[in-house]
Amino acid sequence: MDSKLTMAGDVIVDWIISSGSCNVYPGGVGNVVRGLSQLGHKIELTTIYNPMLYPLDHVFQLKNSLQDFSYRNVNVRNYDLGIFQRFREGIKSRIFSGEFDAVVLHEETCIRSFKAIYADVRDATSTGNCQILRMSSSDPWDIIMNRIGHEIAIVTYSDQVRVFNNENQEQYQVKFPLADAKDTVGAGDTFSVWLIDSFLKTGAVNRETIMDAIKGAQEKVGKIGVFV
Repeated sequence: MDSKLTMAGDVIVDWIISSGSCNVYPGGVGNVVRGLSQLGHKIELTTIYNPMLYPLDHVFQLKNSLQDFSYRNVNVRNYDLGIFQRFREGIKSRIFSGEFDAVVLHEETCIRSFKAIYADVRDATSTGNCQILRMSSSDPWDIIMNRIGHEIAIVTYSDQVRVFNNENQEQYQVKFPLADAKDTVGAGDTFSVWLIDSFLKTGAVNRETIMDAIKGAQEKVGKIGVFV
């Protein structure tokens, strides 16, 4: 596949404390980039990140990285939460905007006033315009939908997807049986991977392409501990 996608996202490193150790995980935009890469897409990612925690060169071609750390020899297992908090606070002065194929804006986002074909948004403070807006039912999606211009808005639930038009009027619902989920982490991200890939191939968002994305997400949640 020759397509090269320009993407932008929030801080793609996060941390989970388990059994006294810190395990780094890539977050929403990392999941989507990885999933699209596995489907053959080449990605150019614009982001703010902490290179001390998560090596990105094996997955991402970075267009713009704003590195907040001068430290390079810190043991992640002894990671200083205070440093992490200061890093997040420092994001506020490094907000940028731009035009991308897709954006994934979950928490502590660094993107404002974006333009994109596809936007996966959980951060209610973001603004921008897109063709397709994906939101989660667990977030204030009505607020997000009113802040971001869109042609199609999609809200994903555990057993249905609701689709709205550019005037925020509901058009239809796609209902489906609950998945036998072992681990729901990344299910919404996987939905975005399949929907983006399908839209790039067909130019359409409809019941069929949405259902294909649902099946992709449900397959993921049946595999415990596996990202897209």
